[in-house]
Amino acid sequence: MDLWFGDSWPIGQELGPKLTKIQNLKYCYQYKDAFNTFPNMQPAEGDNPILAFPTLVSNHRKSEFINFAKTASSIEYALFQLITFCSANREKLKSSPESYYTAFLCLTAQIRGFGIDHLTGKQIHYFNNSRKSIDETAIYDSLITINSFYAICRLYNINCVIIPIFCDLLIPEDFRQIVLFKSALLTEISLVELTFGEKFIDNKLYDTGITEHEYYSLLSSKSWITPNKMHPNVIGHKQLAYKLIELLENR
Repeated sequence: MDLWFGDSWPIGQELGPKLTKIQNLKYCYQYKDAFNTFPNMQPAEGDNPILAFPTLVSNHRKSEFINFAKTASSIEYALFQLITFCSANREKLKSSPESYYTAFLCLTAQIRGFGIDHLTGKQIHYFNNSRKSIDETAIYDSLITINSFYAICRLYNINCVIIPIFCDLLIPEDFRQIVLFKSALLTEISLVELTFGEKFIDNKLYDTGITEHEYYSLLSSKSWITPNKMHPNVIGHKQLAYKLIELLENR
């Protein structure tokens, strides 16, 4: 059984059409069983995980799977989802054969965060704003979160695979001694760069004074993204899947 965690990329954002409220209600009713496999899928926003690389990889592995990915979510949210799953399936996990379950942590930007308002119970997903800035504190937090994800997998006899998807995993030299998940990390280089030979986000472009809008226009012109705006197209997902399968088989 494969368990997938991540953001908009592994849930197949932009692979489906955006739906109106009525269309979304009809879809959710007609395909309500699909939410057992894709509990955080948002069809109204264009999610189509059937065509996304996790589905292709698990099908290749001939493995049943659950894809917990959620658009715009964080590494911290992946940890929350893993803890929730393990809490609900504690006895099943403890009695399962070793490595029956494999958790794929598809890393997203390390500056994203997640929390729950203790008064309202509302889930909060946030980025590099007033709550968390782009500094080494955010990077440290993300590495501790990945450590926790890995440790919980070990606790519940779950094989753990960690792979950066569209951006590299940043591990400052001073933090390398705190990393516990080295054996689970396929690579520190993003799957995008390994697959397409280029970075999805090239910080050098920002030094030229390019605007955010202009940058995303450049992304949409890439053959593995177009006609989407900033996520892989069907062919792009197939290529990502092929590369991930190769990495797994050569591990």
